[in-house]
Amino acid sequence: MYILRCGDGTLYTGITVDLPKRLDAHERGTAAKYTRTRRPVTLAYQETQPDRGSALRREAALKKLGRAKKLALIAPVVVALLLGSLAVGDDPVARAQALLQQGKYGAALHELDPVLAHDKENIAARMVAAAACVGAGDGEGAQAHLKWVGQVDPATQGYDLLRGRALLLQADTAAEAKKDKRQRELASDAADAFAKALVESPHQTSILALRAMALRAAGKNGEAREAYADWINASPRDPNAYGATAAFFAEIGAWSETSALIERAPQDDPRLLHDLRTSVLLNGFTVVPWASLKPLYDTVSTEETDPKAKQRLEAMRAIVTTDGSPSLLAVLDYLDIDPDDRLNVRTKVLSETLPATSTNVEGLVAPQPVSRPAAVYPDIARRARIQGAVIMLVRIRKDGTVGSMHLLATSNPMFNEAALTAVRQWRWTPGTMKGEPIEVPYVARVDFRLK
Repeated sequence: MYILRCGDGTLYTGITVDLPKRLDAHERGTAAKYTRTRRPVTLAYQETQPDRGSALRREAALKKLGRAKKLALIAPVVVALLLGSLAVGDDPVARAQALLQQGKYGAALHELDPVLAHDKENIAARMVAAAACVGAGDGEGAQAHLKWVGQVDPATQGYDLLRGRALLLQADTAAEAKKDKRQRELASDAADAFAKALVESPHQTSILALRAMALRAAGKNGEAREAYADWINASPRDPNAYGATAAFFAEIGAWSETSALIERAPQDDPRLLHDLRTSVLLNGFTVVPWASLKPLYDTVSTEETDPKAKQRLEAMRAIVTTDGSPSLLAVLDYLDIDPDDRLNVRTKVLSETLPATSTNVEGLVAPQPVSRPAAVYPDIARRARIQGAVIMLVRIRKDGTVGSMHLLATSNPMFNEAALTAVRQWRWTPGTMKGEPIEVPYVARVDFRLK
């Protein structure tokens, strides 16, 4: 599983069994439609999974993360191992460190089990184990290891940074459980840990970014405002810093301040300014009222010279300016252009009570199913007695065949391919508008139930 940082600053998540070959294909523009027009791309993050099913599940989980959380994930983990040379040898801690660097978090923890069973206060082993837990998204597990470090030597290099990241993971878990008070407490503790980490590594931009996000999650808007300013001061040419700050302004109702934010950027590079404006704009879509967003949109659209990028901007505009529920056809057009879904419209579609197709439009005759072959139950899911469902947005062409398809939600990624394969074979009578065949969007649900 890997994450790429694209030339336009966006992030792309994928899986492969041959990473060097896949990266070469991305660079040549033959790996994915999304990265083809966003080169050059650079590898930002990688981890190894035991099998394709695990990789698909991990990929699906990461794609659900917002941009800020993805950036937090790929931020470097500073860990002092107190080992001097970290060459792989017979030392199990050194081997675990090597596995950690490869993204093999479970294997790293397995390597450390006998070490920690024999020596519970082994600081190097505890730090590597905590880093592995953070990489795997297990904040509670990381804290269990860091507790030992805090008792023995809290001045260990990297301790505060790891503790902050573990606390942020726990805050995310609390937020998902709708435990808002606990989430704010954990995020506040994380911000304090990152402040201590900055004493150890002053002006480290990844830590500045993490602290700003933690303060924002803690609801400490005054301190968060200062933290975002610190991040920009340390990275005045980083579009991500401006975009994240704009998202914060949008959240606290201070979008008008984004004009001054852009004016703070270096004014000597037109391309950089365009990238900064684009980053700010993207973080305002679906959050800021269109009337407030339009001046910046007009500027970015006028400056943009890439036809694909202009098409993407137009598809975004079609969604945010639609009254009421989003137009499913506009959503399909947008996802065709931006499958990474930077506007997170999948969530918006699912949050609305939408019919399978638009049936209340005057003159519209909705398509009727003619053939709907059942999905083949994945053998691995059948053996494990796993049931589930996949929901997707489908374009029904003028001839009743299936066009583009995009996943909206899935109970388990192991069902995705089977559901997509089945729906590709579905057929309908053509939808018509006043007697003329038209393309129609359709929300399809494929259930997997054991008999």
